[in-house]
Amino acid sequence: MAFRSFLALAIVFIFSIGVFGQSKVGVRDSILIDASKPPVYIEFVRTGKCKRGGGNFNFGDLCSSKEPTARTYDAAWLRLVNNSRWSVGVTEDKGATEANSTLVTIDSTSYVDDDGITKAIGKPFANNGAEMDIVYKSEVETGCDFSKPKPKGESCFRIRATAPSIPLPPISSDLFVAPGQSIIFPIDRSHVVEYVNLYVIYNFSWEFSGKRFSRFPHYDSQHRAYFGWFDLEKGIKVERDKRILALRVITNRWTEN
Repeated sequence: MAFRSFLALAIVFIFSIGVFGQSKVGVRDSILIDASKPPVYIEFVRTGKCKRGGGNFNFGDLCSSKEPTARTYDAAWLRLVNNSRWSVGVTEDKGATEANSTLVTIDSTSYVDDDGITKAIGKPFANNGAEMDIVYKSEVETGCDFSKPKPKGESCFRIRATAPSIPLPPISSDLFVAPGQSIIFPIDRSHVVEYVNLYVIYNFSWEFSGKRFSRFPHYDSQHRAYFGWFDLEKGIKVERDKRILALRVITNRWTEN
């Protein structure tokens, strides 16, 4: 009798694992548009020069300033992709690229005011593929780099890097990216050095709610999409290789003619 009870419990347990395991996979696949990639990720686009003006309101054109005092720097353009089935909110330099977005109402922010009227907050949604002035931050890796020879007297090659100073905009605003869509944003390449990774903070649309349209109290719940210094190195190498290949093709055609 005891053996039969044990066998029955074992069968129920195994069945439960199968059912709940399938349920989790189904939920995961329904959340992600591309199940092989994270909910939000950043990828390399290109490099170039960015001529940035000091004004906050440049009507969507970030890197082609005509101001005499504009600062020119080596830039890389990255693409932030929303691979989830919810809209995600990031932080942008307010006014800098609002021309590249459309104002819409966020359903999760609906509330009833003092007069009993239901209202909701409107926030900009980025146009798909538009260039936006996204706020990004940096984080330094710690520990050891075991791919490098260890110095004499050391147990490993210890990482000693300093995060560059990345100025925050004087005024920022929430910006949303629709499911399956993306935005492009420039970064200063001097902000990405060895062992320093960049990240963009984001929240899902359902994490924004209430009259004040805030995320969970004190921004307790935030997510990060990372772009590593090695990702930039790889992107630059691929871009350089493509240019060399294109030049060879042009040279060969010219020689043949």
